[in-house]
Amino acid sequence: MSARRLTAATLLSVAVVGAALAGCSKKDAATSSDAVQVNASDSACELSRTSFPAGTVNLAVQNKGSKVTEVYVYAAGDKIVAERENIGPGTKATITSEIKAGEYEVACKPGMVG
Repeated sequence: MSARRLTAATLLSVAVVGAALAGCSKKDAATSSDAVQVNASDSACELSRTSFPAGTVNLAVQNKGSKVTEVYVYAAGDKIVAERENIGPGTKATITSEIKAGEYEVACKPGMVG
């Protein structure tokens, strides 16, 4: 894991081949029951599950910490495939991305500002 990651990170295994990679994000909270819940705090980054099919993936982020946080999804070689910056304390955000089959890392970075 790269030294630039300041908090705990979680590896994701994506089970089936999906569509081409295209990351984007939106600010509203996820309403879909199939979204992966991400609880970010000042010292941890916890996911509700770490395995799911390739394709469109929704990460429903809730910042439970006291600092602004950022959430990144990394592919091999520290390639950023999705990100969301400036998630304030007590707020929620959704990250939606097309993810191919493989292993990824999700990192929460409290105290970071974009």
